[in-house]
Amino acid sequence: AIEKRGKVKAIKYYIDASYPQFDGSWTDFRETNQTFELSTREAVADSTPDPKDDETRDQNWSYDQSFQLFRPAAQAISVVTSSYSFTGGAHGNSGVSGALIDLRSGLMLAPSEVFVSGDGWRAELREMVGHEVATVLRMGLEIYAGEAEG
Repeated sequence: AIEKRGKVKAIKYYIDASYPQFDGSWTDFRETNQTFELSTREAVADSTPDPKDDETRDQNWSYDQSFQLFRPAAQAISVVTSSYSFTGGAHGNSGVSGALIDLRSGLMLAPSEVFVSGDGWRAELREMVGHEVATVLRMGLEIYAGEAEG
């Protein structure tokens, strides 16, 4: 985990980012662990104010990241990483990413290593994601409409 707080000029910031790290005597998880750590460190760096900036407005920046583990099969672990950052401006930024770890090799699997070509998984995934995006957009519009009225 990476946790830090501080102040750079007029910007106060708080970082709370956790990421998975795997271990085991049966395989080498080094590459997978480095991938999770490096992507988290990049996100933290992007959410930390730069002392070279000339920002003088009093702001509060933040970056939060957490993860969940699931066991879809005996030899696999799926990781769902959720994040939210606010670095000034009107709105924050959130995201969700997923990875599937093969416990035999210790490596992340690409979709082509999991799904059979032509079995329709892309269309099904597109439909699921499309539904989620539509729901989030509808919720955002409802919130915006409520703020505009109030």
